[in-house]
Amino acid sequence: IQNVHSPAPAAPAVAPAASPWSLAVTWAAPVWASPPSDGDATVLEYQLGVRASGASTDASTVDEIAPETLSAAITDRLVYSAWSFRVRARTANGWTAWSASSAEVRTLSVCGDGLRHADEACDQGATPAND
Repeated sequence: IQNVHSPAPAAPAVAPAASPWSLAVTWAAPVWASPPSDGDATVLEYQLGVRASGASTDASTVDEIAPETLSAAITDRLVYSAWSFRVRARTANGWTAWSASSAEVRTLSVCGDGLRHADEACDQGATPAND
């Protein structure tokens, strides 16, 4: 008996991107223990779930990610906000289960915004010119 249910992808990896408002998310294709021979293991698209820190549901999803694309740039997040991600794949048999969630990762902080975040050595309350 062959496994006809597509396995879920592994949890995505997340890293801060070049912008303080962005995160870079990467993932790997689902790995079959014994893939079907009829092409049903072929990934047709991915969907990425975006979840804010402490939330029990996804804030949004990134839909229709091409099967050859195993990464996404998530932009327009608040400075120093924490996010986690999960991914699923669609095959000819439908959607896989969601992957486990990634670890929470924060966007970068910004010096000179008047807010002191744990990862910065600036914004001690001085004027922006002296921060």
